[in-house]
This record gives sequence, C-alpha cells and structure tokens, in this order.
Amino acid sequence: MNLKNCLYRLFKRAALIAAAIALIVTASHSPASAINYYTGGRLPEGFYLNLYPYWFTADRRTDRNGNVVTDNLGMDKYGVFFSGCYYKGDLLLNVVVPVGRLEIDAANDSNAGFGDIQLRAGYFLPVKWVTILPAIAVKAPTGAFEKNRKVNLGDGQTDLLAEVYINKLFDRFSVDWLFKYSRRLYNHDTDIKSGDEFITEGLVTYKITDTVRFGPSVAFLIGDDINSHGKTVKESGQLKLSCGGELNYRGFQKAKLSVAVLKDVYTRNTAEGVLTLGRITIPF
Repeated sequence: MNLKNCLYRLFKRAALIAAAIALIVTASHSPASAINYYTGGRLPEGFYLNLYPYWFTADRRTDRNGNVVTDNLGMDKYGVFFSGCYYKGDLLLNVVVPVGRLEIDAANDSNAGFGDIQLRAGYFLPVKWVTILPAIAVKAPTGAFEKNRKVNLGDGQTDLLAEVYINKLFDRFSVDWLFKYSRRLYNHDTDIKSGDEFITEGLVTYKITDTVRFGPSVAFLIGDDINSHGKTVKESGQLKLSCGGELNYRGFQKAKLSVAVLKDVYTRNTAEGVLTLGRITIPF
C-alpha cells in the first residue's frame, strides 16, 4: 500500500469517527429514555414521586447499514430522572426532571447538569377489561446545551409527543406496552432537526412470589432522516432494537422497586450499548 492510499484511508476513518460523534452530540435520541411501565397502570388518587437512576454505556456506534463505525466511543450517560405523578379521577399529570452527566471519550469532552424537562397529561379511557391511557407531552429544551460544545446533555430542541400506554393484569402475568410518536422540532441554534421517531416498548412479567415479578422486555425505535440547514441528510434516520428483562419487588410497605437491563441488539446511526434503569415509586 502506497503512502497516498494509506493517508486516504486514515483520513476516511477519522472523518467517519468525527461524523459519528457529531451526530451523537447534536441529534441523537436520548439513550436513557426507557418507559416507566407503571405509568400505564392506574394507581389510587394522589401524588407519587418516582426516581429513575440510570446508566447507559456504549463503545460502539453504527452507520446507516448497521456496520460498526467506531468501537472506542467511550460513551457513558448516567444520572437520575425525578418524576412527579398526580392521579385525580381519570386524569394523570406528570413532570419529569432529569439530572445527569454525559461523557464521550472519543470527543474528549463531557457535560453535566439538568436535562430536558418533560410535561405530560393523560386520561384513562372508560374500558373495564384493560387499562388504556392516551397522553400528550412536550419535551422542553431546558437541558445544558451550547452550540460550540462537542458534548451536550440537552439537545436544544422541543419535542411534541403522542403516547398510548396499555396495562393488563392477569392471574400471575402482567403486560405493559407503550406506543409513542415524537415530533421533533428544529434546534434554532444549529439549524438541525432530528428525525421524528416512532417508539414501542413492552414488558411481560410473571408473579414468582407475592412480592417478586420478573419477565422479558423489548424496545424498538425507528426515526426519520435528519434535516440540516433545510436539507435532508439521506439515510441518517436512527433504528434501535433492544432486549432485556426487568425484576419488580413490592416487599416494602409503600414503595415499589424495579431494576431493568436493556441491551441494544441492532442499531443504525446511533450508539449501541447497555442501559441499566432503576425505578422507585413512593406515594405521598
């Protein structure tokens, strides 16, 4: 191999890594946004505090064909989602405030602070045999974001969300499912619009004892192409399939506790890693 070809290949690889990092920090779906499955379950009236400690770690990022672009990304995102839920009759009001830290070794940068806040309102349908909760939500660009930073905890844009939660409890089994469509608006600082996304997530648990449930979970995300400065970036849409499981514990007098682990098994145009998420529900 001559020097010219060697330099070309090195330049191409560096360009791919740079592009991967740029897409992650400017237009990527949050890697720690798994559903709180209990939101679909109807709880007694009152206020509930939910805490979701999480950790997402990834070393690989894939391209539009699912091939690995870089395997030394060194991405870690961790923190806590603070969520308040208020149940009144058929109405559910919810606010989610994330606090965390995002580190990307390949970018040699990190960012910490408040993330993008979500406000949600839902209404339980008058169906007896299954619990159905349609909801609308808005994600506000309140998270830490600076145009010239390589890594930002927030994404600097507003999202509008339409969601349907489904919950069904059998004798020893429970089924929770979510369908969500996210309309993503422009980041006016960068003039970049992430692709709109369709997300579905499911969980099936089996009652092992009176206090312990366990079962498999799955999450699937597919997104439209990114729009940059008024032009569509072809084949830049994200795709992610994640599989894992969840353990629920209800042995405490009031609080409910669960731990879920989801591993990305197939991705396109996004980081591929493992998400660990805890859920703690405390009534007031």
